[in-house]
Amino acid sequence: MIAGSLFEIISGAWEVKWDRELEADMQVDENWYVYLSRSVSPEPVGYRYLSRIVTRMYFESNMALASLSFFLGSATIFFRSQGITSVFSWSFIALVIIVPFAFKRSAIRSHFLLCETRREINERIDGKNISNSQA
Repeated sequence: MIAGSLFEIISGAWEVKWDRELEADMQVDENWYVYLSRSVSPEPVGYRYLSRIVTRMYFESNMALASLSFFLGSATIFFRSQGITSVFSWSFIALVIIVPFAFKRSAIRSHFLLCETRREINERIDGKNISNSQA
């Protein structure tokens, strides 16, 4: 439970950092508050899609941290009993590096998709980004 809370704090800090990095191009704060303050009935399908994206992003960022701690703990146990000379040992070390990195990279992509989709939905609901074929 404590580890989960720490992972949540760290992944939240990552999300804030990613928001800041995209702010100038995507107006993340503005789009977030427009989305939060809007009451739309019926709810657009895109809102459920956003919910799935954010759930996936939190899963990916927390798995980056969880897999890192799992692999480091497993490696410690394994290497104490087997040493670090086998091919399996080096494969395991590669997993320690690759899997958490892959989860974090995936979380960054999900974050970008979340911000981009939320901006698009806000613009379309406001009628700012409707193509001529729909007008």
